[in-house]
Amino acid sequence: MSLPFFDDLPNLTERLVSAVHLDVFLDFDGTLAPLVEHPADASLPAVTRRLLEALATEPNVTLAIISGRAIDDVEHRLGIENIFYSGNHGHEIRDAALRFQAPIPASAQAAMRALAGTLTKRFQTTSGVLVEDKGPTISIHYRLAPEAEWPGIARMVQEDLKAAKHPFRITHGNKVYEIRASTECDKGTACRWLCEQIGQDALPIYVGDDATDEDAFAALPEGITVRVKPSGVTLATHHLDDQADVNRFLSWLAATVKRVGEPKTRVQSRPGQAGTSNAIANLL
Repeated sequence: MSLPFFDDLPNLTERLVSAVHLDVFLDFDGTLAPLVEHPADASLPAVTRRLLEALATEPNVTLAIISGRAIDDVEHRLGIENIFYSGNHGHEIRDAALRFQAPIPASAQAAMRALAGTLTKRFQTTSGVLVEDKGPTISIHYRLAPEAEWPGIARMVQEDLKAAKHPFRITHGNKVYEIRASTECDKGTACRWLCEQIGQDALPIYVGDDATDEDAFAALPEGITVRVKPSGVTLATHHLDDQADVNRFLSWLAATVKRVGEPKTRVQSRPGQAGTSNAIANLL
């Protein structure tokens, strides 16, 4: 069972200040950006941007955005330098120097394009359903569809996927079905790859709100993993009550990271609350 994040703050603070480096992984939709009816309308709140920009300058932090969106899309929406971006559920990863692109056989790519065309045609007359072809993945958004039609939408997606006769992976997120060309890529594999590239014996931290983020929680058992607004069982160690709490989390992180790597004697003797409150006030 996950713990309420802010109820466990003394323990979490101790873990941070005892670390030598932090690898901070953050989902985008529903975590950094509020969920919206149409995915094209999602945007990063100004206060969240300021907090991320502050974290991106910290020498003891490596910041990465781990998203199901296409990598160009999520990078365009943030536009923050000196951080990693991962898109399409781990199929794409990059920063200014490193690049990773999951290899997808030509036959699988062709099958994905055909499936995207079939799904688009299937749902072109279904109100409230959007089929998004993102290359290595396909998203079928049905947030705007009447609830009475959801079972029928699920059935049609499964029918078309079965007819494609290829071992694609499908997952069910927040009013969206995600189909991936590679069964070996997910948000967890993206995090593990980045941890290996970054090195430094870092403490990983992951925050996400969706079922697809559970792959990352499972991949980081040694880290601090946080589910936003959990429903049902989660593998995350902690949870936040809602998306509005993410800025509170980032504020705490931005203030506390100043103490990462301090000698233990200083950690125990340091009076923390006043300094932390002032740092958060300056960022918000």
